Amino acid sequence: MPASTVAADRSRTFGRRVARRGDATGRTARRRNTAHRNTAHRDTAHRDTIRREWLRAIVGSLTLWAISRALVTAIAMTTLQRTRGAALGGRPFTALLAQWDSEHFATIAADGYFPAAADDPGLPAFFPGYPLLARGTAVLLAPLGTDAALPRALALVAALGAVVAGAFVWRVASTRTGERAGLAATALLFFGPYALFLHASYSESTFLAFATAAWWAGTRERWLLAGVLCAAAGATRVNGLFLLAALVVMSVVSRRRERRGLLGPGLPAVLVGACGTATYLVFLWVRTGRPDAWSHAQAVGWGRTLSWPWDALRTSVFLTHAHPNVSARIQAVFDIGFAALVVVVLAWFVARRSWPEAVLVGLTAASLMTSVSFVSLGRNMLTLFPVPIALGRGAARGDGVGGLVGPVLWVGTLVVGVALLTFQTHQFALGLWAG
Repeated sequence: MPASTVAADRSRTFGRRVARRGDATGRTARRRNTAHRNTAHRDTAHRDTIRREWLRAIVGSLTLWAISRALVTAIAMTTLQRTRGAALGGRPFTALLAQWDSEHFATIAADGYFPAAADDPGLPAFFPGYPLLARGTAVLLAPLGTDAALPRALALVAALGAVVAGAFVWRVASTRTGERAGLAATALLFFGPYALFLHASYSESTFLAFATAAWWAGTRERWLLAGVLCAAAGATRVNGLFLLAALVVMSVVSRRRERRGLLGPGLPAVLVGACGTATYLVFLWVRTGRPDAWSHAQAVGWGRTLSWPWDALRTSVFLTHAHPNVSARIQAVFDIGFAALVVVVLAWFVARRSWPEAVLVGLTAASLMTSVSFVSLGRNMLTLFPVPIALGRGAARGDGVGGLVGPVLWVGTLVVGVALLTFQTHQFALGLWAG
């Protein structure tokens, strides 16, 4: 075969090889581009889904809050109209739900913990998160007349906190369960027995906003964010310490589920949550010279000291018939009933091995059942947001025999909650003890 022919064949063979390599390279590039476009499309679709879920949660929370607020306001105004002949009882609208502890929060927001004109050794028992936010809001509302704007600011901060808390309850409950669970859980939050304190000038809604946000962050293993939010909750109520313990357990359980070591970088991040409570306690120590200034304020201002649970129960039973105030006797009965309920809830979480929830409920119950009495135990059920979340999920899944137990339990809880909410709002509007 002539050399020229051989060279031509080799050239053609080489050309075909180059062409095949080019085709293969082109196909690989096209596959990569297609995969990149698919990934980008999935990411965009995922972000759009997340935005829609958050929008539903926010709108749903705002709607349920507005209905709850309308109900509470109507009950309070009807009560005052019938008993005092005026729908607002001679007070401005912002003071309609400002009773009892509201006055202490207003004092702290206006003059701090040690005002010269007030002799109230119990003021340091209230944590600073809520009144500080109200003070800052009042400055924004009326920079030149802050004190006059404080009632509006206290009401506004409470309202915003409630809506935020409702949105996070919705999101946590709906994850892996669906929007029905979010709706059911948020409804139980806003129509529970003591939900009026989500509308009153109290710190519960602000605490719940930070606490539920921290819980949501923890369920997504965003531990530093959870720790920071927990610190804010801890600066609002002492319950932040119980939330911190629950988040630590959540971190450990998460690592154990993934067969990793129990200790990891998430744990120090969560422990940032101790800063809120610690900062306030150090402030009181420096200001008063007492390392136990907070517990001292609880004792001298409110008569709260440690006791054995059975002694607290005995005192609570005694108050049901011996307290000189009828409304306080009624609330003592409620506190005992909710104490029994919280024990059942704790046992249920333990049986399901829901350890973070069990820690939060258990520590809250232990702190309230080791005081002089069970006073305010019922109202503190409002801060136990894992309970409506669990009930909402059960209702959406149709837990129980024939899928009926979950929905029936949810409906029963909601009906009882609305009935008690009506009674508690009536009491509170009259200035009677309701917490």
